[in-house]
Amino acid sequence: MKRIGVRGRYIIKKPDEVIEDSYVIVEGSTISGITQDLPDDIEDVIGDPHDIVMPGLINTHTHAAMTLFRGIADDLPLMTWLKEHIFPMETRFVDKEFVYMGSLLAAWEMIRTGTTGFCDGYFFEDQVARAAKDAGIRAWVGEGILDFPTPSIPDPDEAILKTREFIERWTDDPLVTPTVFPHAVYTCSPERLKRAYSLAEDHDLVFQIHLSETASEVDQVKSKYKMSPVALMDSVGCLSERTLAAHCVVL
Repeated sequence: MKRIGVRGRYIIKKPDEVIEDSYVIVEGSTISGITQDLPDDIEDVIGDPHDIVMPGLINTHTHAAMTLFRGIADDLPLMTWLKEHIFPMETRFVDKEFVYMGSLLAAWEMIRTGTTGFCDGYFFEDQVARAAKDAGIRAWVGEGILDFPTPSIPDPDEAILKTREFIERWTDDPLVTPTVFPHAVYTCSPERLKRAYSLAEDHDLVFQIHLSETASEVDQVKSKYKMSPVALMDSVGCLSERTLAAHCVVL
């Protein structure tokens, strides 16, 4: 098994523990130790004497394939951006190849800048998982659940079933962990949210969702349900330690 040394001026082992002028020893895919004296059997040394070596970063909310939409329709209100630009573009262009290639690009960019794991929700998530494995990066991935047709699930009534099948395909994978991903309270009915949450509970998985992204979302949900998005989530039993709520800008 190949042994390499990763050299650094500062090795951040824990938030309150920094080791100076040392090497992190890696054997295959395992970090086996930290030492100031390089062992004789090290086959390769990477890094710079001025580098900081630290645990990888985790990006807790991504739509990795959307790197291919970068620069399209910037600086717009969320609902204008979604309904007039992104949803139509996704309908026209998003397929398995699009998602795989966009996710592979995103994985390369993440690895290059120190991110070693990401939590993703989008369409054709098998392709996101495949890209993550090909890149060698950890991923928590969830197939998008919405009240209307998506590129990967044309019949929204099959969304929960398709998500269950997705979970079964990726359970116990060493790099990829499935999640449950209803898009938002404004794109999923309360009943669909409850069914999605039950699925996450049944399999002990992360339940990820967009929540309280904008003032207009809060106003829209209050007008329809007479409560805020957070209160709505709580009322249908979807708030717990397994809930990963993205954005939460207007609480």
